[in-house]
Amino acid sequence: MNKRHLPNIQAVADHFKVTHQAVTRWRQQGMPDKDARGWSIAKTKKWLAERSKKSGRVAGAARGTTDNGLRDELLRAQVLRAKAKAQREEIQLKEELGSLIPLTEVKERDVRRIQVVKRELLAVPRMVAHELVGLNAKEIEVVLKKRVRELLERFSRM
Repeated sequence: MNKRHLPNIQAVADHFKVTHQAVTRWRQQGMPDKDARGWSIAKTKKWLAERSKKSGRVAGAARGTTDNGLRDELLRAQVLRAKAKAQREEIQLKEELGSLIPLTEVKERDVRRIQVVKRELLAVPRMVAHELVGLNAKEIEVVLKKRVRELLERFSRM
């Protein structure tokens, strides 16, 4: 390996003591591109120094300090972790207070409701057959709609 050039992003990250993601971010922010020999250490150091002068911060790798982008990522991760922890604690509190219904209980209740609805709907023809004898299509439709509405109203109160 050439002492003035680095062959890949990981080598750049290792040389400047930052993460692969930091180098990727630097490239998005205008870090000089590699040439046929790789990334120039001198050009990259110069770019980092210019970048730190413009932003008023110390270039992370050039001075041995943590890159501001990494610090921001760390803070975001800490915030996400704190939010997740708070949500978990809220769920635990609700469980302790008995204000949560176990999922299995909800599923069992829904299955029972669906079974009742199915049984009642399948019984409609048997229940109304005697009422439909001798009626025309329009009258049959009225009877069926009435019966279905009654069932739906009853199901909505379950």
